[in-house]
Amino acid sequence: MAVLPLKRLDTCDSQIAHFQNCWCSDHESRISQGEITVMTGRTVYSVATLKAMRSWHTLIEHFDGIDAAIKWVEQYRTMEWKPVESEWSKGLADPETLIEHLKEINVLGNYYWSTTLCGRTQVEGLCMDLAVQMIIKRWKTKATIFTIPSDVLRFPSFDSQWIKSYPVWEQLKTAASTMKLETEKLFFFGVIIYDLNHWCAVSVNLSRGDVRVYDPQQTGDRFKFLQTFLTAQVLPLLPQMKSPKRFRFQQIEWIPQLDNYNCGIFVLLFF
Repeated sequence: MAVLPLKRLDTCDSQIAHFQNCWCSDHESRISQGEITVMTGRTVYSVATLKAMRSWHTLIEHFDGIDAAIKWVEQYRTMEWKPVESEWSKGLADPETLIEHLKEINVLGNYYWSTTLCGRTQVEGLCMDLAVQMIIKRWKTKATIFTIPSDVLRFPSFDSQWIKSYPVWEQLKTAASTMKLETEKLFFFGVIIYDLNHWCAVSVNLSRGDVRVYDPQQTGDRFKFLQTFLTAQVLPLLPQMKSPKRFRFQQIEWIPQLDNYNCGIFVLLFF
């Protein structure tokens, strides 16, 4: 059996969705995809077969992505990495080890998207979430970090009422009620899309009341807009400090990021 091209698979998916809608209208009940078959090119296919074909295309595309990531690692020179603090130059994996890890990645799993860090100009949302998870895993014994998935907190589109119902806000309030914010470290860390262009990272230290906006591409004109947005829609949802303390804003330009990498990923990985 030959694998159908992607355009043909897209057509089949449209036919399946159309049939399901018609079935629901006629019978007032849904029909599962497992009960549906599609004829194309004089051959009848089950939905499971069509999904397997799409997975095959995904496999090929992701294997190409792995190859591209390996080539990028082979050409990268770790000696060029000179952070301000020498601590960040320690523990770097050597290229050979990194290449072996890339070869072992499950190309159909979420971790595949970490390859978007290898020389690409656009970083996937799943990659962002994985980076945050690794940061939490590494530093969880030293500080409490609350994060929001990369596809939830966005600027300028932000539904503050819906965010209130998201579990992370309740977790943050619970932690705040059981901790001494004046002495213990409790961080809120969010990554905000601005103008569908770059990412800016924002950290809130609830023990000191510091709000830091990290802007590695040094486009300082956005800072005042982000400050207005955070003050109006985000900070009121966080545990409030005792009066007369207020949140203090600070813009951190830090290490200049001159290429097209996603700002948030840059900050999260090299914070």
